[in-house]
Amino acid sequence: MTVSLKKKNNLLKGKGTLGASKPKFKLVPAAGSGKKIKFKSITPNTAEAGATTTITLNGKNLNLGANVYSDNPSVRISSVVRTSAKVLQVDITPDAGVADGTAVGLRLVNADGQTADKCNILTLSSDDGGSEPTVSFANDVQPIFTANCALAGCHNAATAQQGLVLEAGSAFSNIVNVPSSEQPSVFRVSPGDADASYLVRKIRGTSGITGGRMPLNRTPLSAAQIDTIATWVNEGAADNRESE
Repeated sequence: MTVSLKKKNNLLKGKGTLGASKPKFKLVPAAGSGKKIKFKSITPNTAEAGATTTITLNGKNLNLGANVYSDNPSVRISSVVRTSAKVLQVDITPDAGVADGTAVGLRLVNADGQTADKCNILTLSSDDGGSEPTVSFANDVQPIFTANCALAGCHNAATAQQGLVLEAGSAFSNIVNVPSSEQPSVFRVSPGDADASYLVRKIRGTSGITGGRMPLNRTPLSAAQIDTIATWVNEGAADNRESE
């Protein structure tokens, strides 16, 4: 099973960049101004179903410690040790049949004593036995980019607006876990989280984007096309170019 950092809106506010080799995650209690809690990495990033694995959360400002608990009976937390304000060690035991996307709550207390309740910061995904992606990057997503985005004046190799090339053979490496040039704190595609992916926000025309909706000065993508891209992202933004 893979173990990943994931932000969920609750009593914390902040921004995360997840899925990179050095993911960053900043949080501060929504009602206060205490020091930001920041998670940078998790090791190891795998856990064996049916067995106990000790994972280490690295970050800073875990000044008053933390109590990790599971809000799902299929995932058990047996031990939490704060070795410093930068490190938490957590013993986690997922049941053999734990479902993909199972969240494990993390309760944090920051420097001024404010509590962040039920922050679902750990997410477990099965490496096998889970449902297969329904959307193919090669067969479903790239054709949308090719027909609507990888065009002269937009995102072909010759013009590459904002440094983004969406031509076949280049698109995947240009978007997945790559910071947006307009808002570098946000990945163009954050695997597993379409709402947090800047590319999805741009094609939706979501409030808060910089500049105009994509494709710029062209007919917006259809609802079905947007849903296809968003579904691919939510299913993990898999790269299947070599297998298809």
